[in-house]
Amino acid sequence: MNRDDDFNRTLQAWLRREAPPQAPDRVLETALQRVSTESQRRSWQQRLIGETPMATLLRAAALTAVIVIAVLASLQLNNLIPDVGDSSPSPSITAPSPSATPPAGCINPPTDITTLIDMVPTGPLDPGSDPVACYGDAPLTFDATWYGGGVADCPSAPEPAWLACSAFSLQAAGDTRKVGAPGLFVAIHPSASLSIPSGPYAQVRVTGHFDDPAAQTCRETQLGGGATSLAPAAEMIERCRRTFVVTDVVPLIAGVPDVLAPNAFARVVPASVNVREQAGLDSPNVGIPIADGDPMPAVVGTATGSEHVYILEGPVEADGFEWYRVAPIDYESYTGIGPYFIGWMASGDGTDPWLIVENPCPEGPMTLTDLTYTSTTTDWATRLGCFRGQELTVSGWYPELPPDFETSGPCAADPAVAYFFCNYAANDIRPIEMAFYDERNGNRLDFVVIPGSGIVMPSRGQWIEISGHWDDPTSALCPTGGDVGALSCRIQFVIRSVRALGASG
Repeated sequence: MNRDDDFNRTLQAWLRREAPPQAPDRVLETALQRVSTESQRRSWQQRLIGETPMATLLRAAALTAVIVIAVLASLQLNNLIPDVGDSSPSPSITAPSPSATPPAGCINPPTDITTLIDMVPTGPLDPGSDPVACYGDAPLTFDATWYGGGVADCPSAPEPAWLACSAFSLQAAGDTRKVGAPGLFVAIHPSASLSIPSGPYAQVRVTGHFDDPAAQTCRETQLGGGATSLAPAAEMIERCRRTFVVTDVVPLIAGVPDVLAPNAFARVVPASVNVREQAGLDSPNVGIPIADGDPMPAVVGTATGSEHVYILEGPVEADGFEWYRVAPIDYESYTGIGPYFIGWMASGDGTDPWLIVENPCPEGPMTLTDLTYTSTTTDWATRLGCFRGQELTVSGWYPELPPDFETSGPCAADPAVAYFFCNYAANDIRPIEMAFYDERNGNRLDFVVIPGSGIVMPSRGQWIEISGHWDDPTSALCPTGGDVGALSCRIQFVIRSVRALGASG
């Protein structure tokens, strides 16, 4: 043992005693290892040139200073780097936490839109979990179902209206079509340039945030709804801070479900299955109107000429069966677009399935000839179910109206007066040039121009290009006219833009 060994032990004891308690063990152990090996690494130099006791002392002091500086630097660096937890963000939603200690009830990062729906207050008696306290204005990205934007009912005329009185809302990803399903009301700044979904139930990936700066300007401007006083400014500001402001929307192509569910296609296996007015064995069959006779009970199956159905709703449990609301797709009604009838049928008897999922959707880009009423590859259900949430652009001949064609006059902008049926069949395009009453005119695609949309149709008798979609959001507001009438609005092609191509196309 030599004097260097004594000094090393003394220095090690001092480091262990004086090192701050929060110093990482790896830093201290590295410094101690450096001390224990330093004299050995320099021993060959000592043998060559020698070293005085004073040199040894100076070397030890310098080494001590280096080690202390290294420890302190490491501590500072450690304080700058936050701890990394074991949890990883969901693939469909990410968000940094605005604080290291979010309040109780926060799920951080949020798992999906359902987390946010559960947090946002639904009324005066529901305090919610305050998403602002959980996430601040951090960007959140998640997949959702775009429920659309109807007409907001805000009798107190709050400002700014786009934030305090928005009619846009989102539901959990996946089209459930459940009446009263919970949703998340969202706002969109009027200056935002976003690809807003054109149809309800479009699948989207949304990015946005709570606590928008504009929330600080939220106010009520007039009394309404039986109120005796305006809401306090602080209350309106908090309400707006908890409104999710969308900054980006990416449409997702809605696929056809591969299980029995809304928007799925299915084939009926038995020879015949009753289609009832309601889910349940006691409900009567849907009646199919027959000219000069009593309605005929509705059945579907291999022996009926209608064995393919489009599922609109379900499942619903009743009398030990799972029921689905379906519409036959093998033939269309004589009175308009759509099926003969809509009703509820059981999916099986618990042993044998009566409905088997299938997917008739065509592949590849669609042209006008693929979408007309005489197409052998598409029907009303295929056009609706396979192209939900998609904007299609097609070109065709826009024929002159004949002199004897009578229009119903200007169509009102209010969906309650059924503008979907106003001037029905007045607007259409055809794959080839033909007259309006040509015997081949079944080879056409009818379309609807919504009043107030700003679309101005070009002159007739030329080729035009239209962009549009099925399942427009306002179809949900159409007068029902029975189940078939409501569906008829959904399966009309609504255009968003038009462009004249000229007489030669």
